[in-house]
Amino acid sequence: MSEQYNWFKSYPEFVPQTVDENKYASLAHVFEDVVATFGDQVAFQNMDVTLTF
Repeated sequence: MSEQYNWFKSYPEFVPQTVDENKYASLAHVFEDVVATFGDQVAFQNMDVTLTF
């Protein structure tokens, strides 16, 4: 990406600055991939409440 935004400075090195628009056919496919990859991990935790995938 030729244009640099200030928030890119806060991205870890492994986080890409662009998104591959052709990687998934739909949002449902994104969700399926995330659940398959991170299903055993905590998705969100706040005020002693934990949500998993």
